[in-house]
Amino acid sequence: MQLFQLGKELSRDEKFEVIFFVWDFGQKRVEMYENIKVIKQRFTSSFWANRRGGNMLFKIYNVILMLVEKPQIFVVRGASPDLLFYAKMCQFINSKLVFMTAHDFDVNGNYKKYFPREGKLFEKALVSANFIICQSEFQKLQLKKNYNRYSIVIRNSFPIPGLSNCKNKSFILWVARLVSDKQPAKYIELAKKFPNEKFVMIAPGGEKSALEQKILRLASSSNNLIFIRHVPFEKISDYFKKAKVFVNTSIEEGFPNTFVQAAIYSTPIISLNVNPDNFLNKYNCGYFAEGDDEKMRKFLENLLADEGKWKKMSNNVYEYAKKEHDLAKNGNKFKQYLISL
Repeated sequence: MQLFQLGKELSRDEKFEVIFFVWDFGQKRVEMYENIKVIKQRFTSSFWANRRGGNMLFKIYNVILMLVEKPQIFVVRGASPDLLFYAKMCQFINSKLVFMTAHDFDVNGNYKKYFPREGKLFEKALVSANFIICQSEFQKLQLKKNYNRYSIVIRNSFPIPGLSNCKNKSFILWVARLVSDKQPAKYIELAKKFPNEKFVMIAPGGEKSALEQKILRLASSSNNLIFIRHVPFEKISDYFKKAKVFVNTSIEEGFPNTFVQAAIYSTPIISLNVNPDNFLNKYNCGYFAEGDDEKMRKFLENLLADEGKWKKMSNNVYEYAKKEHDLAKNGNKFKQYLISL
């Protein structure tokens, strides 16, 4: 999502030619979207999947696709052992590698802890990247502490709409992938404690999983909760516009796009475990429950009951978004650093 936003911003500037290498969704090999070239990579077929060296052959093929374009700067977001392939490619063609964090996991050492082999390859590439961009000051400090690497912070960014788009709010909202570390069941339990309020849950992913079956059962037993499998990106803003409160129950995150999407539509945030750079408290734009389910319930109860408090937090979260997450401002910062490379 963030590469999509920044890529569009860069493509409006004639100094930049923007190319995306993307997954194979059955599209043409090369497509143009306004000023952006989109090139389809190839991924391991079922024929090659179980054969020694099969994955490696496809990775090498994809690197060759990139070499043909000879990018001056190659931007990769999120931890992956494949970062080492891109680092070697950049060294070979004398281009610059920019790594952008997508999660605290990328810099706190947990990737290598939980996936020793993949993490070792990733960390080897991380320390050789020409430039690193973090989502938060916390990630910046973790990167310095664990890898002795300097970085800059560019927060997740979106175009900021006017306040006129932030009226007629009518429900509490939860948006996340349907995976265990997002703890969707906790949101459903929260909804049951507020029978007179309307709750909406948007949860893509998890098809045919045990977790999906569990969540579907729980959701169907709740009279005040609407469960939605998927909403296209171009329509998701309609839900953030109409949400009175956005709730996050994840165990951990980086800086969720959903926090910014809530903020740009003046929707206060209640978060169970995630509070990057303590922004909810610092800017008084929501509540941080510090991992306590009962605190989360009380915070929602207080916010719904106190209209004055809600209006203040609603205004604060919007002003925070304008200050820290404006795409035009952060996109320009991104451009200047790329030019400096």
